[in-house]
Amino acid sequence: MPNNDSLKILITAQLDENASKDTIQKQLNTIQSKLNLTIGIDAQQISQIANQVKQLQAQFERQSKGIKIIDDENVISSINQIKKGMPEIYTSIDKALEKYKQFGQVKIEKSFDPVTRELNGFTLQLQKAQGLIERIKFDLVQLKMPDGTQNVFQVTNRKITDDTEKIREKQLQLEQKVDTQIQKQNEKLQQQLELFKRQAEINAKNLQRRYGDAVDTNALNNYLASVRSLSASTPDVKRKMDELNMTFKEISANVKSSSSHVLDFGEALKTAMVNFAV
Repeated sequence: MPNNDSLKILITAQLDENASKDTIQKQLNTIQSKLNLTIGIDAQQISQIANQVKQLQAQFERQSKGIKIIDDENVISSINQIKKGMPEIYTSIDKALEKYKQFGQVKIEKSFDPVTRELNGFTLQLQKAQGLIERIKFDLVQLKMPDGTQNVFQVTNRKITDDTEKIREKQLQLEQKVDTQIQKQNEKLQQQLELFKRQAEINAKNLQRRYGDAVDTNALNNYLASVRSLSASTPDVKRKMDELNMTFKEISANVKSSSSHVLDFGEALKTAMVNFAV
């Protein structure tokens, strides 16, 4: 038998929003009859317990309606919304350059205090591939930290300029300028080539008139054929013109050498005839 002084009664009941004081009273009466005990709970107390249970249940329902289960996408979206409202700050110029260099070519313009000559901000000019130019202005501000204040650079202004048409126009002007230069060079080259061909024909005729049969006709004809085949579109045409000039010099040198031998033989024959007559 348990000690009466330490007798404990465990009351187990299912209390929900549908429970009434009558149900609770019946359960207590059953426990009382089985244990032969007198439970000091009257009808008013039972009614109060039932009301408290209903109030707790209603409070839980109201609170549960405000509970929303969120997933990773909701969390990321919420964080991004918070970031949009936060100022964009950097602890140094290098940190800002490191971020914006990945979006295009960056130029920096520093600004200094006119009195102290200390750096008080800078502006980044971001040149994007599609011709858009974005200017981001950073001002030096003091940020409150738990251990004091810290100087940081904060984005205070952004401006985007669309220079696509200007860039396209400049490119077109540059292409036209290059085309004009190429055309002038081609015209000049064509004039030089025509003069070279005329001079080659003149040189060949003079060589034949002066030395006659002593000229290597095959070599001279091959030389003239190569000269006549040249055009402004011939690859390395200037180099080939120089090579043909050298070819003609070789032909001329061979003719002069052959003529010199003929002259020496004639002089020797003349001298022999004179001696023979004597």
